[in-house]
Amino acid sequence: MEYVTEKLLTIAAHEIEAQTLWDLKTHALLKAEAVDYVRDSQKQLILEPLIARLMVHFLSHDAITPLGDCKAIVHHLRQLLRQCQQQTASSNCYAADNLLNLLNHLKADLTGVDLSGLTLRQVDLADTPLHQVDLSNTHLKHTRFTESISDIFRISISPNDDLLAMAGLNGAVFLYDLKAGQWTNSWSAHQGWVIAVVFATDFQTLFTGGFAQRIAQWNVVTGQCLQEWQTDSPIWRLALSAHGQWLVSGHETGKAQLWNIHTQLLLRVLNHSGVVRGVAFHPQTHHLATGSSDRQIKLWSCATGECLATFDGHDDAIWDLGFSSSGEYLASASSDGSAMHSPFLHYLLQISVAQAT
Repeated sequence: MEYVTEKLLTIAAHEIEAQTLWDLKTHALLKAEAVDYVRDSQKQLILEPLIARLMVHFLSHDAITPLGDCKAIVHHLRQLLRQCQQQTASSNCYAADNLLNLLNHLKADLTGVDLSGLTLRQVDLADTPLHQVDLSNTHLKHTRFTESISDIFRISISPNDDLLAMAGLNGAVFLYDLKAGQWTNSWSAHQGWVIAVVFATDFQTLFTGGFAQRIAQWNVVTGQCLQEWQTDSPIWRLALSAHGQWLVSGHETGKAQLWNIHTQLLLRVLNHSGVVRGVAFHPQTHHLATGSSDRQIKLWSCATGECLATFDGHDDAIWDLGFSSSGEYLASASSDGSAMHSPFLHYLLQISVAQAT
């Protein structure tokens, strides 16, 4: 075992110094999801001796690396990380993982580092600040974070763009501060899957719903439940009206329910013939759009509960809906692999003309 470890250290140090990563692409120096004592022993027996060897190398090359010891190593590792981004994900394998684990062990400042496009398979990011780190198009697998996050069903961004809320399989809600670049809160919201989450217009609260057939409103700072009420079927989607007084829930049983959030009074029941997974309020008018596994989008009057129009076009179940900020267009996404947008104001005008005549 000692011989194998020594051989690995020699090869890893040479590849990093020469900037030619071969074995470091096919062998992970650290298993991020291993049990604590195994992961700690890998840090002690592999990462620490490797860093010690690199320090000796860089200290003996001061003329070439005027930054000296740890700073020179960090600079060198970040250069190699940028090289990984210029290669295909399949060719990198564990290269970027090994470089990041070394940087983490050196407690390097990763603020603003660009990790976009990388595939990260065995990285220990627990207790690592990730302020303004670019993870766009990054594939994360077997990567350890400070918080253990379940599979995510739904995300929502607060109206002021400060907070990101995530909800998923284990019934928990996670909050991430987008400006500070850190997790701010998490709590257990429901028994079972939480599939719907939406922020209130006050920025300070959010609503959740799921297969427990329950809607709840939460304080985002304390995680305290402010109010809750029971529905009669599993909930797939929630949406809040622009004036913040109405909440619509899309249900497994093929209906959308319109609620007054202050009184918890059920105002309208709007029917489809399939699961309602798409709900969206128009940002300027009292209109509501719903989409269902019956492949139809329906436009409703919130005031009367009347179905004003039905739109076809998708070949499979509709999973989500959303109005543009101007209210001019309605976008829809389907499991047929398509996304469509419709000129909502044009349809509204046609409806108004028809009603007038």
